[in-house]
Amino acid sequence: MQDPLKPGAGPKPTGAAVRIPKAAAPAKAPGAPAATVRLNKRMAELGLCSRREADDWIARGWVRVNGAPAVMGQPVAADARIEVDRQTGDALACATITRTASGQIVNISNPLINIGGIKTRALDINLVWISPEWDIGQFGAHWYTTRLLEFTEFVPSAGGLLAIEREGTERGSPDQAYPKTKSTLMLDWDKADFGATVTGRYISKVQEAGDPNKLEARLYVDAQLRWRPTFLTEDMSIAVGVNNLFDKDPPGCVTCGLNNYDPNAYDAPGRFMYLRLSYRH
Repeated sequence: MQDPLKPGAGPKPTGAAVRIPKAAAPAKAPGAPAATVRLNKRMAELGLCSRREADDWIARGWVRVNGAPAVMGQPVAADARIEVDRQTGDALACATITRTASGQIVNISNPLINIGGIKTRALDINLVWISPEWDIGQFGAHWYTTRLLEFTEFVPSAGGLLAIEREGTERGSPDQAYPKTKSTLMLDWDKADFGATVTGRYISKVQEAGDPNKLEARLYVDAQLRWRPTFLTEDMSIAVGVNNLFDKDPPGCVTCGLNNYDPNAYDAPGRFMYLRLSYRH
């Protein structure tokens, strides 16, 4: 089942062949190389699919550029001819399409069908220790760790559901990392009206799913000082702190959609300082 479809012309039927005509090439100086973008980005710009879907389609051999099979990460010019052939043979998907006698599509229904799934397994470790109240103060340690054992996503394919193992990878656009280990350790000290906390946040390395790039592990350190002016009131506290104390930059991500890093998993570049006044009544 194949149906031509132009970008922006409406919903794309499952099982359709999509041909993108050549666009008018922008004027350029003689001898200047043509500007190129990654194929998955170009397909997203044309409204065919998201970058993540484009990478999946390319991996399955559904995409051709200027008549040749596409490869992952391929650079393409603005006037490149992109063809997508999704011959799934999915009777359920084809049944949602209504045609005229000549084969023209006149209606596409979009029923809600559960066509995928996710399977996860993880191990959580939580340890808490509080010291007695010694002359030098009271100490505390809080350790929270998650070990991701399995994160498998099931997506529809021509042969049924395709299992994609996500643990230890970075999906890219839409940005989502699946580190195998995430750990947070907090060390507290309190004495009379004063207190302090140092926090370490660890994220293990991940591999980009659509690029050879590897995002190395990161350890962020936060620090905070606290004071309660009990000579004024028992209900007020003042805290001053800094997150990302050692100014660690997030690892670079080629396929991520925002400023080449994943803001869902990593801190924005730079230190974050704050002053907080709390009052309980």
